[in-house]
Amino acid sequence: MANASIDRVVSTYVTDLLSEADTHRLLEEAKRALAPDGRLCLVGMTRGVGVLGRVVSGIWSTVHALRPSLVGGCRPVQHAPLLAATGWSLVHSGIVQAWGVSSEVLVARPP
Repeated sequence: MANASIDRVVSTYVTDLLSEADTHRLLEEAKRALAPDGRLCLVGMTRGVGVLGRVVSGIWSTVHALRPSLVGGCRPVQHAPLLAATGWSLVHSGIVQAWGVSSEVLVARPP
């Protein structure tokens, strides 16, 4: 794929399975491939909001640390600070929660 050749990159529930190094590689590849006015959309499990969300994500993180296979290998990740640290500009940021499981929805412009 050529540099700056695509309009959108969408990643749903992938980065919560990837290592931090692999997530950085994904973001770098998205930067390279996106056109200057392109957008990155990331959706993934994140740390909980509210009492129920914090309890569920705390338990989930503990289980992941002990036996990742019991939670399908995914774990809560805070994506917004990662995007900010790598130069992306947030266009939209939100957290949705179902059954105490929180998901972060982000749309960002490339640096």
